[in-house]
Amino acid sequence: GILVPTNYSPWGSPIVPVIKKGGGVRICGDFKLTSNKFLKVDQHPLPTIESLFQKAQGSRIFARLDLSSAFQQIELNPKCHELVTITTHKGLFYYTRLPYGVSPA
Repeated sequence: GILVPTNYSPWGSPIVPVIKKGGGVRICGDFKLTSNKFLKVDQHPLPTIESLFQKAQGSRIFARLDLSSAFQQIELNPKCHELVTITTHKGLFYYTRLPYGVSPA
């Protein structure tokens, strides 16, 4: 599953309910209080439209990815699990996939 129970993590983050567009509730970890303080965020400049067209010139095959829906789709390295642990009234759980709220995401 996406959430796995664990007995201990020094990175336990509180949870925050977020209202979805459709009215449902999404449970998110408030990682700004814990692991986000220590994670390095790589900065990559976005290419210009002109440079993208120039690179694509002469190409015949194209692919399109919608990364706005990538959360909880990208599997995490097990070494990262303790960094994305949430604290709930039912105990501690770590994410096995990239959760909402992690700053490098």
